[in-house]
Amino acid sequence: APMRDRAALSSRCMPEVAGAARDALSALGLAVDHALDASIDNPLLGETHCTNNAGHMHSQSLAMACDTLRVALGALGSISERRTARLVDGAHCDLPRFLVADASRLGERSGLMIASYTAAALVAELRVRSAPAATCAPPVCGGFEDHGSMSALAARLCREHVAQVQSLVAIELVAAAQGFDLAHRLRPAPPRLSPALAALVSALRDHVPFCDGDDRVVADDIAAARLVLHFGHETL
Repeated sequence: APMRDRAALSSRCMPEVAGAARDALSALGLAVDHALDASIDNPLLGETHCTNNAGHMHSQSLAMACDTLRVALGALGSISERRTARLVDGAHCDLPRFLVADASRLGERSGLMIASYTAAALVAELRVRSAPAATCAPPVCGGFEDHGSMSALAARLCREHVAQVQSLVAIELVAAAQGFDLAHRLRPAPPRLSPALAALVSALRDHVPFCDGDDRVVADDIAAARLVLHFGHETL
């Protein structure tokens, strides 16, 4: 959609933020490969039946890699929400506020305002849940096991982050498609999409029609967009 201010970092810095997230994912993959190739039994039995009571089971590298990826995912979700917000707020885009198809009905219809609320709530949750798990291990076993990596917790939180960021991207897709279709209606020289984006919008429109009339449940549109993006089902 036509943006009045094209200098927003949420648009200009998309490759940098996505690239940082990809680097963090690669680092986690490397940590997982190392863990799978490692001998982590405790104790280890040697060829001469000697034992080694070292801390081979401690998966600090996995915990820290998962924590790092969660930070990267938080940035990825945050920048997506900023682009959605700029599309719907009317101050930065030559489109009706909240992407309401009939601007004269603004106030009677919410358009994608609630979708933007959902994105903001998801980002807030990402921020609250972004504390590192690797620093949170309490001592157990009478103080004998006085430090743990909390890698299982870090991995579970990372998985939940992935699902939330997927929903944020799905919301952005719904808003961008609505804005694109509105621009085609309102501008004498409408914008054009690359073949890849045109195919994506077309696939979305097979499941999420243009919002032209009364408001509808946006959760259904977000769920459908997740499927179009091959993210699968997820409860918001």
